[in-house]
Amino acid sequence: MGDYEVRYDPAKRRLYLRLAGFFRESDALTSLAALEKELSVASPGFDVVADLSRFLPASPSAAGHIRRAAELVKTSGRRRAVRISSRLVTAMMQLNREVKGMFDEETIRYASSVEEAEEILDSWE
Repeated sequence: MGDYEVRYDPAKRRLYLRLAGFFRESDALTSLAALEKELSVASPGFDVVADLSRFLPASPSAAGHIRRAAELVKTSGRRRAVRISSRLVTAMMQLNREVKGMFDEETIRYASSVEEAEEILDSWE
């Protein structure tokens, strides 16, 4: 079962996403609804910290919802993002396949922890 956390910090203008475990379609739909709710209060130009460190490859039925989530983040005005990558190469391959070409690679950095992601965003010029 997939576990997630989605929250927007208006003071920092940051969206925090944490995906962990194996997502079935029902998990993906629930997390997508939570994302939509948080994005409804986010103003364009926000940054994203995406913690995928414990994310597992999702079911085929959930994979399309990953793309929809990325599209929502993009159309809502995402500026930059820092990803904490899954230790499973197959999970990152799936994610990269679903969002391929959606984001400019110059707006993405990688970190090993949320704390490091915060530091990257705080110092990003």
